[in-house]
Amino acid sequence: MNAFKRWAALASLMLLASWYLVDTGVVEEIMCTDVSKLSIVIAVLLAVGTLLMGYSSYRVGVNAGQSHNRDIRLYMGWFMAEAMMVLGLAGTVVGFIVLFQGNFADVSFDDPETVQEVIIAIASGMGVALYTTIVGIFSSLLMKIMLVNVEVSEEEQDN
Repeated sequence: MNAFKRWAALASLMLLASWYLVDTGVVEEIMCTDVSKLSIVIAVLLAVGTLLMGYSSYRVGVNAGQSHNRDIRLYMGWFMAEAMMVLGLAGTVVGFIVLFQGNFADVSFDDPETVQEVIIAIASGMGVALYTTIVGIFSSLLMKIMLVNVEVSEEEQDN
């Protein structure tokens, strides 16, 4: 199987998984919980990176003597993969900032409404932290799989 067919198979699985996540309400839950909106940025980076890797996998073999353009696309792809991971971790930090931004010193645990507000703030902060982390990790992993696909195909072609 050539690089483009492997990319197309992975892209198809990603589309199917995306449809499933939208259909089950997971995407809506992430969008509502992630006040930082970093999950959207990561998803956009993954979409752009997927298209870039699709083009790169298609071009493997067409530009056999011109590795310069491929190298630039691969560098961009690796940068995007790392950016997704870092944005996911940045979302973790943002989530903890949201978690601890309230002043818990004035909390009276005798008042149920105050305790409920504290629990909501904690849940919101943890939601941002966990959702952005998981979106960043999986997006970065998918991008790296596509990058390895292109690089292995280039190595096979050179040998």
